[in-house]
Parts: sequence; structure tokens; C-alpha cells
Amino acid sequence: MRIWLTGIFLTVSVSVFLLGGNTLSNGATPSPAAQAKRAKTTEGIDWNDPAAVAALRQVLSRDALSRVRRYALSHRMGFRSRDLTHWIAGIYFAREGGRDVAWVVAASKPRRNFECHACYPKLSILVYAQAAPNRWQLTGQGYETFESSYGWGNAPDEKNMALVHIAPDKVALAVRSSFFNMGWEEDYYALYRVERDRGHQILFTQIHTDNKAADSKPFTDWSTELRLRPSKESPWCEIYLKRRGIDEGRPMDQTVVYRYSNGSYRPIGDDPVMKWRR
Repeated sequence: MRIWLTGIFLTVSVSVFLLGGNTLSNGATPSPAAQAKRAKTTEGIDWNDPAAVAALRQVLSRDALSRVRRYALSHRMGFRSRDLTHWIAGIYFAREGGRDVAWVVAASKPRRNFECHACYPKLSILVYAQAAPNRWQLTGQGYETFESSYGWGNAPDEKNMALVHIAPDKVALAVRSSFFNMGWEEDYYALYRVERDRGHQILFTQIHTDNKAADSKPFTDWSTELRLRPSKESPWCEIYLKRRGIDEGRPMDQTVVYRYSNGSYRPIGDDPVMKWRR
């Protein structure tokens, strides 16, 4: 069967392409019934064909890596070395703009001498949309959109990234990252959007801190329940954070709401945990 991808003519040995499985509204895995319903309403797509899924992922990976390599030839990407290696950190699928879309996350780093605790790969996001049952086209590209915070040259695990719906017909890449230092652990939650030729961060907030492995006192251990909820004032979802636990020996119980405004999410009032970033 012939597959068209961004102007490149490709031939593969499967009947149809789509869905890799982990990305629908708010990052939730769709139920079998939901998958079956969508399969019936999307011409030419078999949601349950593992061979089709694998073939699509391979085609998208090949094209995305080719584009990132070409970009890196003319951009140093913040690294001293130009001898870089690139790999796919994750591929995610959803519905946006009435079409099936695929977000491909590619990681880049120097091939040698890049294994320290502060060695962070650069992550690029390439967005593809299905233009027809067998045709996919590139609709957005955000090179060097963000850095991995995991250090040691590692990209985020694929399970720590997902597409979430932030509006009825808009998705964003959610990334959970962790930072460890001197027995302290901090977890962060970020959202990224890609608009044509630019990727940008639209949310960054802290969702967990503990010092269980440290000798320091007072004791800290708190976590966050994060929810995306429809807004009465905007088509963009509001983000509710409910933080509970112990912060420097004192009980923590705080609610913070982030609202979309002028291209990014901002807290309504103050976010006490994030004041240090201002």
C-alpha cells in the first residue's frame, strides 16, 4: 500500500495506519468501546491493528529524525560539539482540529562526553496530521522546545509524557520531570504547545517535594492532585492544583487555579510554591 507523508512517497506492507494507544483527553487511555466508536467514524483507520500501529510509528520516526538531523547541521542546539546523536523519546496520538494528529518527541545530545548530572538533552516536537486515510503531513515543528531535567544525558521516559486536551479542540504535551539533589526530590509538571514553526512552554509548576532521603530538618513531604476542568469563561481548560502534605514541618493544604491568558497558563492570584521563580 502507498502512503504519502509530507511530500515523500513511501510504500509499506500494511493496510492502514493509526493509533499508538495512550493519548486522548487528559492523557487517559481510551476504553475499548471508545476506540471502536472512533474506528467506525474514521475512514480507513483500524485502531486495533498492531502491525499498522508499528508501521506508522516507524514512518513518523524516520521522517522526524531526518528533519531533526537536518536542523542540527545548521544549528549547534546549545552544545559545544557538533557530533550529535538523535533518538525518538515518544510518539503520541490524539484528535485536534477534527483530524487525527501525531506528536513526535525527538531528543538530541552530543555523542560523547555527555554523562554528567547536569547534562540535559534537547527535546524537539514535530506534529503530523492525517490529511487522508493514507496521507500524513507535517503541520508544526518546534526544535529545541525544552530540555530534559533528568540529567546524565537521559530524556524523559515515554510514560512521563502524554497529550492532554486543554480546550475542546486543542492538545498540549504534558511532561512530568524530576530533580534529585542531596536527598531532596522535586517533581514538576509542564505543558508545551507547537504553533507551526515554534514550540513553547505554556505551563510550568511544581507538584511534589520531599526530603525523605536527606538529613535536613524540618521534614518536607507534599504532593499535588492536578485536574484539568472546563472553564465557564473561556474555551481553554482551567488547571486546578490541590497540594497537601508537610512543608518544612508545617501542614500544607492549598488550592491554586491556573487560567489560560495571552498564550500561557498563569495562576489566579498567587502560587506560593512558585514565587521563587519570579
